[in-house]
Amino acid sequence: MWGHAAHPLVYEDMLISIVGGEGSVVVAFDKNTGNEKWKALSASSQGYCPPTIVTHNNI
Repeated sequence: MWGHAAHPLVYEDMLISIVGGEGSVVVAFDKNTGNEKWKALSASSQGYCPPTIVTHNNI
């Protein structure tokens, strides 16, 4: 109904985006080539919160 609302995040050499789908709610692309670097998470819908980088316990 509302479409896609989360902006992508540029972090180091990646463009990280909320995409959706089995195993690919969040996908990181190489910002120079556009090739997929990694993907993660599964959900019934992708949601509207933009990706965020968090450092926890210096990790």
